[in-house]
Amino acid sequence: MEGRSLYILGRERFSAKTVVLVTAVTALPPLIAFWGTFDLARGFFASAYLAVCFFWYIVIQPKLVCSNCEYYGKVCPSGLGKLSVLLYRPGPGYDVRGAKVARMFWRYWYAGVPALGFAYLLVFRFSRSTAIFAVAFLGATALYFLVHRKLCCADCLVRNICARSPFREESRGSDSWRSKP
Repeated sequence: MEGRSLYILGRERFSAKTVVLVTAVTALPPLIAFWGTFDLARGFFASAYLAVCFFWYIVIQPKLVCSNCEYYGKVCPSGLGKLSVLLYRPGPGYDVRGAKVARMFWRYWYAGVPALGFAYLLVFRFSRSTAIFAVAFLGATALYFLVHRKLCCADCLVRNICARSPFREESRGSDSWRSKP
């Protein structure tokens, strides 16, 4: 663990209540964005966005991030630690590429793409329902980031190095933080 450190006060496992709440709050912004931007490109934009979010959360994130996490096979706040065991073998430890892709996804795709869709709709095809959905999306996204920070990252063992953590240490020392099996 040279250079990278686990958060020693973190929880070893999270409650089922936390997993359900975090999963529901994670799903809320994409669902609001789907319904709010459905008029864009005859539903293709909204459908593609929702499909990519779902595919990322269920297939890609467990491969790139969760299979390399300390919570692999354990109950993490998102529940993906248990899911990743069913889909993938454990990774060698912290993966820089996976972390970069995860950061880009959560910053740009999860929140940025629907914001652009809503901006387009509000400027060129304004309707009261689009404005309500845009405000609801912004509120749900803020709620997601707040819940994620308070329920997930605050007590997580890997909060100092996780791609999704606001507490992440920026590239200090070695990229290997977990001893190889």
